[in-house]
Amino acid sequence: FKQKTAYEIGVRLVGSEMCIRDSQWIVAEINQVTARMTESFESYDYATAREVLNKFFWMSYCDDYLELVKGRFWEESDWTESDRKAAQATLYETFRTLLGLFAPFLPYITEEIYQKAACFGEDAKSLHATSWPSSGTDTWIFERTSDMNVLRAVLYAVRKLRSDNKIGAGTLLQTVFVQIPPNAATKKDDLHALRPSLRSAARSSRISFEPSADLAFEPCGFEGLAVAVETYPEGAAPKMTTSIQMVA
Repeated sequence: FKQKTAYEIGVRLVGSEMCIRDSQWIVAEINQVTARMTESFESYDYATAREVLNKFFWMSYCDDYLELVKGRFWEESDWTESDRKAAQATLYETFRTLLGLFAPFLPYITEEIYQKAACFGEDAKSLHATSWPSSGTDTWIFERTSDMNVLRAVLYAVRKLRSDNKIGAGTLLQTVFVQIPPNAATKKDDLHALRPSLRSAARSSRISFEPSADLAFEPCGFEGLAVAVETYPEGAAPKMTTSIQMVA
């Protein structure tokens, strides 16, 4: 760990459209969490503050954001160096904020992490001597909530299909099919920029928006979208996911 430079902080705005979108989304989410926790603490409602933080950490940060970005650090096909640096800078910033938010509830482990991380390059000798995280307005406004809602709904449906069909979380899928009703507000072209993140988080070689009559579709619960998955024949799955085919 080292102190961030201005380039590292701003680099998340340089990556691809999707990289910018999910970085802005998670920063906006953590800002909202910080604001709600601050309000709860000011009214001595510690239980609500912890509930808000735990829900965000496990559901939005771990289940969604980390799943979306982790593939950028080992897959070579879909992501540029700017995308990787953008994810790295956002992870750095949000993780530091999370340490501050968890500090009142987990004082010892958060302090240990802070010290192991060389105090994130800060002058303070202890995490507990630093200021409470700010929920102040960032330099951008996140306006693509609907895109992230679509992405998360599809991922939840994929996870349910894996569970229902006893497909391991680490098993590479051959294809994820996304069925879009003609009257849906979300259109096929709108989802094009979501493909790399969706493919990576769903752990699938392909994403297809073409109908398939042979598969059972799982409703996403969002705008009538539905999802189906196709697995590789036994022993046929590739060992690497670096050569990804994106189908129309």
